[in-house]
Amino acid sequence: MGKSGFLLGFVSGVAATAYAAYQKMNDDQKQNLVNNTKQMVNDVKNRAVDYTFYARDSFDDLKDKVSDKTDEVKDTLYSAADKATDKVDDYADNKTTQFHQAADNLRNDLKDDNEKEEDIVIDGGFIHQNAENK
Repeated sequence: MGKSGFLLGFVSGVAATAYAAYQKMNDDQKQNLVNNTKQMVNDVKNRAVDYTFYARDSFDDLKDKVSDKTDEVKDTLYSAADKATDKVDDYADNKTTQFHQAADNLRNDLKDDNEKEEDIVIDGGFIHQNAENK
């Protein structure tokens, strides 16, 4: 509470001194003080507006850069996805072709084996001949 009381007393003293000094001024000095104060306030307003425009322009520039980088990243990702899809499709097509070729080869081998094989015939008479010879 001591610091806030000191600060309040200091501000009150400065205000009272400023008011006393203002009352001792003649009309021209008062008018100059008012005009200088208005000019200072207008300068501060103008600077605030200028800095607001600077900040807005900087933000827009930053937003554009982020948008450009985002577009670049998207393009890179889409390109990588397309390449991966193409590789998978090529691999699948190649494996499918190899599968069909292997299946055709097996069919042909089975067909060739079926044509080459001779039927095995078991003759029951052969068994009777051996039994009679003994």
